[in-house]
Amino acid sequence: MLADLAPAVETIQTIQKPCIGYKIMGAGRIDAELAFEYAFDNIKPGDVVNVGMHRGDNDNMVEENVALVEKILSGEE
Repeated sequence: MLADLAPAVETIQTIQKPCIGYKIMGAGRIDAELAFEYAFDNIKPGDVVNVGMHRGDNDNMVEENVALVEKILSGEE
């Protein structure tokens, strides 16, 4: 799974059209903050990520991920 990251990023960087990054958290096997940071550091302007979430026992997962993305994109520590 992690071995797929570099080839995926390389492919995204060579495609001229906008791309959609999906499964960036590897079905929950990759930490959300790490996945978002890596994706945002490696996609092109105009690319997006599509993230599926299984809330399971965390009813606040969507809100927490939105806050995390806002923090990452704002450059806050």
